[in-house]
Amino acid sequence: MYGNIASASHELKTLLAILYTRADLIEFRHKRDKSIDEPLNELRFDVDRMNMIISNLLDVVQADNPENTVNAAHDGVRGVIGKGKNATE
Repeated sequence: MYGNIASASHELKTLLAILYTRADLIEFRHKRDKSIDEPLNELRFDVDRMNMIISNLLDVVQADNPENTVNAAHDGVRGVIGKGKNATE
């Protein structure tokens, strides 16, 4: 399980760097009155990818520890991370 978490964490950090760069590109193009349609679509694609990775991580945590149910809407980000951390210890 630790290998999966490490791999997902690395992929999420990479995606965050890409998202930040895409936001910079959108701002750059917007200031120059250039189309931002393509970088916005790419940004949305990357956000969807990140959501899929996070959902998969939550599924792993719940499968490994069914009584440790994760409710992202109720627990918030810190609560979800805490439950995931507790499940791996």
